[in-house]
Amino acid sequence: MSACALACAQRANPKLSEQIDNYLKKQAAEAGFNGVVLVARKDRIVFHQAYGYANFELRIKMKTDHRFKLMSITKQFTALAVAQLIEKGAIKETDSPGKYLKNWPAKWNAVTLRQMLNHSSGIPDLINEWAAAWRPTETESLETFLEQSKGVELSFEPGKQWQYNNFAYTVLGILVGKLSQRGFGDYLVQSVFTPSGMKDTGYDKVVKGKDPNYGEFIGPVLVENIATAYQGEPGKLSWTNPRLHVMGGAGFVWSTAADMFKYARALLSNKLVSASSFARMTNQTYLANPEKKIGYGFGWLVDRNLEGKLVVRHSGGNNGYSSDFAIYPDEQVVIVVLTNTSYADPGAVRGQIARLVFGIKQPDPALL
Repeated sequence: MSACALACAQRANPKLSEQIDNYLKKQAAEAGFNGVVLVARKDRIVFHQAYGYANFELRIKMKTDHRFKLMSITKQFTALAVAQLIEKGAIKETDSPGKYLKNWPAKWNAVTLRQMLNHSSGIPDLINEWAAAWRPTETESLETFLEQSKGVELSFEPGKQWQYNNFAYTVLGILVGKLSQRGFGDYLVQSVFTPSGMKDTGYDKVVKGKDPNYGEFIGPVLVENIATAYQGEPGKLSWTNPRLHVMGGAGFVWSTAADMFKYARALLSNKLVSASSFARMTNQTYLANPEKKIGYGFGWLVDRNLEGKLVVRHSGGNNGYSSDFAIYPDEQVVIVVLTNTSYADPGAVRGQIARLVFGIKQPDPALL
């Protein structure tokens, strides 16, 4: 973010900007907060600041344009891609994935795309097994993996329970890539990132190469200007290098706070999907029991808190990165918290900042 842009953001509401900055400085001093925070209302950024280090070893200061791996926030983009294909009539949310994947296990035929989107499919979360089986030819690798999984039973009857599932979203991403004939990552670039103006957003890739000393290899493509990830606790950190290409639709996107704001604006202005589709994505899930409602839609956690304000959001965390991205649609407020430390609690930080934004007094002392 330029100095002018930051000054403009501060002039928009100097008191609020100062309150947020004071809170985050306290968090940095007392809890080791390390990352980037952006707050916006409608089309105006009211706060955008960086704290701590992008790389502790080299003492590289964090900047607002540093990139972070979003981990499970990726699921929003995957669900959005599915919603776009539904709008185009290419698929239906009531379809079984077996309609498009030839080796889809017969024992999973009752599962629908909708249930995979809202984590009520009953498919076991086979993400670790998939990671071990992954090959660069993803669609073919998935078909082989599905053939090998034909004897795997569902964990529960589809639609009857809720269980968070990374593997289901990985499958959804590969399915989007297959149906679009572009590959899932390229689909996101062309149909989500570019239309939103997200020039600092991409996805983890792999490259085949040859080292003169060690021969051929397959490894992750380097991402420029990305904050290094750390696990541990303040003062006792260990560097980590998450390789997320195998996660695909469950967790392989990286971005900046400013780009996530652009994404939010594109969603709220119906540039990516219609208002009705976005409303569908951010509806809470009703299971087979009509009395049982789950606060998760299609790639979004859905809740009403802070005196009943609607918030749709998602968090993402693993291998050192820990982040939270939230939209308060009625007020068109966006809060992005991106960190590169595993000990961070970005959801709590976002919640406290929301209290400041909405002027809600008597905050939870545990968040101060």
